Amino acid sequence: LLLLITAGAVAGSAMFEKRVWCRYLCPIGGMNGLFAKLAVTEVRAERGICSATCTTYGCYKGSPPVRSHSPSLDDGLATDGCPLGVHPAQLLDNRNCVGCGVCIKACPHGSVTVNLRPPGIDLLTTHEATPAEASLLFLLLGAVFVHRGVPAAAEALLQGSPADGLLGAALGNFHVTAAGLGEALATCAQEASSTSAVGAHALATVALLAYPGALALGAHALACAVPRAPGSGGTWARPQFVREAYAYLPLTWLASLAHYLDLGMGEAGQVLPRAARTVGLTGLAG
Repeated sequence: LLLLITAGAVAGSAMFEKRVWCRYLCPIGGMNGLFAKLAVTEVRAERGICSATCTTYGCYKGSPPVRSHSPSLDDGLATDGCPLGVHPAQLLDNRNCVGCGVCIKACPHGSVTVNLRPPGIDLLTTHEATPAEASLLFLLLGAVFVHRGVPAAAEALLQGSPADGLLGAALGNFHVTAAGLGEALATCAQEASSTSAVGAHALATVALLAYPGALALGAHALACAVPRAPGSGGTWARPQFVREAYAYLPLTWLASLAHYLDLGMGEAGQVLPRAARTVGLTGLAG
């Protein structure tokens, strides 16, 4: 999968400009864009300053060095423009901003700034919901269930235990440790010589991937089907499921963080030693 993503990034960069692969096609880019909506910082520009004083638009198109009109402001540096081809004054959320700071360096008018904000404020204000993002959100949440529950669920299916069931086995074993999960996967791989084992494993994967989205969609349909109480007055518009789906974004982020926490904590101690070896400081690598 990593090789396919890398090949797609190289091919996209060779044929198109402004990180087309990362912005529109890469699943990792889509995941980063989703989670960026929860960030406590944002890069934004003042539309009034941009429209009134800027003529080069070097922040997203690129430009040579530009002298500032005010001695209190820094000159704009030469840049190639925003790597995603987005003007900071036109951003509606953090999805298409990687926080690289190119626009800040290029602006000679002091329009572009880094701001603190409440986490996830995009979701309540200017955010635009899309079906593709909502689908990716539930797939990411389903992937956590797959990593945790597929071995146990596949084993339950192979044994034909109706008491445990597919989702019951997955949810009941959601606390499986990384070591136990790897052992279970190895066992399933050894037993995958038969067609039934492969089919059970595939069925468990598909079911667990679809489970969070199906559950949320069912809850949405149930809420829409419940009639309003008599005499409540006013008008009531049924919420759109695509917009409602983003309420699960914090849960998806926390579930992914919890799943990879053991791996992250285990590998964190290797960051500085390997960085030291990269620059030739083998004595500090330990």
